[in-house]
Amino acid sequence: AVLRKDAIKLTDNFFEIGGNSIQATQIVSRIRSTFGIDLSLAQFFEFTSIKEISEYLKARLAAKNNEEQDILAALSQVEAMSNAQVGHLLHKNAPV
Repeated sequence: AVLRKDAIKLTDNFFEIGGNSIQATQIVSRIRSTFGIDLSLAQFFEFTSIKEISEYLKARLAAKNNEEQDILAALSQVEAMSNAQVGHLLHKNAPV
Protein backbone atom coordinates (compact mmCIF):
# COMPACT_ATOMS: atom_id res chain seq x y z
CA ALA A 1 0.00 0.00 0.00
CA VAL A 2 2.86 2.39 0.80
CA LEU A 3 4.43 1.78 -2.61
CA ARG A 4 1.03 1.79 -4.35
CA LYS A 5 1.88 -1.44 -6.16
CA ASP A 6 -0.35 -4.46 -6.61
CA ALA A 7 2.24 -7.17 -7.11
CA ILE A 8 5.31 -7.31 -4.91
CA LYS A 9 7.36 -10.48 -4.64
CA LEU A 10 8.80 -11.67 -1.34
CA THR A 11 12.29 -11.23 -2.77
CA ASP A 12 11.81 -7.77 -4.31
CA ASN A 13 14.25 -5.19 -2.99
CA PHE A 14 12.19 -2.34 -1.54
CA PHE A 15 14.44 0.37 -2.94
CA GLU A 16 14.84 -1.23 -6.36
CA ILE A 17 11.07 -1.26 -6.88
CA GLY A 18 10.74 2.44 -6.13
CA GLY A 19 10.80 2.72 -2.35
CA ASN A 20 12.47 5.65 -0.64
CA SER A 21 13.56 6.53 2.90
CA ILE A 22 10.31 8.33 3.78
CA GLN A 23 8.29 5.28 2.73
CA ALA A 24 10.71 3.05 4.64
CA THR A 25 9.92 5.07 7.77
CA GLN A 26 6.20 4.56 7.13
CA ILE A 27 6.64 0.81 6.72
CA VAL A 28 8.75 0.48 9.89
CA SER A 29 6.01 2.37 11.74
CA ARG A 30 3.31 0.09 10.29
CA ILE A 31 5.28 -3.04 11.24
CA ARG A 32 5.57 -1.71 14.78
CA SER A 33 1.90 -0.79 15.13
CA THR A 34 0.49 -3.85 13.35
CA PHE A 35 2.74 -6.59 14.73
CA GLY A 36 4.25 -4.99 17.83
CA ILE A 37 7.71 -5.64 16.41
CA ASP A 38 10.46 -3.12 17.00
CA LEU A 39 12.35 -3.00 13.69
CA SER A 40 14.72 -0.08 13.39
CA LEU A 41 15.07 1.96 10.24
CA ALA A 42 18.72 0.84 10.03
CA GLN A 43 17.59 -2.79 10.09
CA PHE A 44 15.06 -2.05 7.36
CA PHE A 45 17.84 -0.62 5.22
CA GLU A 46 19.88 -3.78 5.86
CA PHE A 47 17.05 -6.23 5.15
CA THR A 48 15.33 -4.77 2.11
CA SER A 49 12.91 -7.50 1.04
CA ILE A 50 9.92 -9.04 2.76
CA LYS A 51 11.76 -12.36 2.82
CA GLU A 52 14.91 -10.88 4.39
CA ILE A 53 12.90 -9.03 7.05
CA SER A 54 10.93 -12.19 7.81
CA GLU A 55 14.07 -14.31 8.14
CA TYR A 56 15.73 -11.70 10.36
CA LEU A 57 12.70 -11.44 12.65
CA LYS A 58 12.34 -15.23 12.88
CA ALA A 59 16.01 -15.55 13.85
CA ARG A 60 15.63 -12.78 16.43
CA LEU A 61 12.54 -14.44 17.90
CA ALA A 62 14.28 -17.83 18.02
CA ALA A 63 17.26 -16.29 19.83
CA LYS A 64 14.91 -14.60 22.30
CA ASN A 65 13.03 -17.85 22.89
CA ASN A 66 16.32 -19.73 23.44
CA GLU A 67 17.44 -17.09 25.92
CA GLU A 68 14.13 -17.28 27.76
CA GLN A 69 14.36 -21.09 27.86
CA ASP A 70 17.89 -20.83 29.32
CA ILE A 71 16.65 -18.43 31.99
CA LEU A 72 13.70 -20.68 32.84
CA ALA A 73 16.01 -23.71 33.10
CA ALA A 74 18.37 -21.82 35.41
CA LEU A 75 15.47 -20.67 37.59
CA SER A 76 14.17 -24.22 37.79
CA GLN A 77 17.58 -25.39 38.99
CA VAL A 78 17.66 -22.67 41.66
CA GLU A 79 14.14 -23.53 42.80
CA ALA A 80 15.18 -27.16 43.24
CA MET A 81 18.12 -26.21 45.52
CA SER A 82 18.01 -26.27 49.27
CA ASN A 83 18.62 -23.09 51.25
CA ALA A 84 22.08 -24.38 52.14
CA GLN A 85 22.93 -24.99 48.48
CA VAL A 86 21.78 -21.50 47.50
CA GLY A 87 23.75 -19.98 50.38
CA HIS A 88 26.87 -21.90 49.34
CA LEU A 89 26.43 -20.84 45.73
CA LEU A 90 25.99 -17.18 46.68
CA HIS A 91 28.98 -17.27 49.03
CA LYS A 92 31.15 -19.01 46.43
CA ASN A 93 30.36 -16.38 43.78
CA ALA A 94 30.64 -13.37 46.10
CA PRO A 95 33.18 -10.74 45.03
CA VAL A 96 36.44 -10.81 46.93
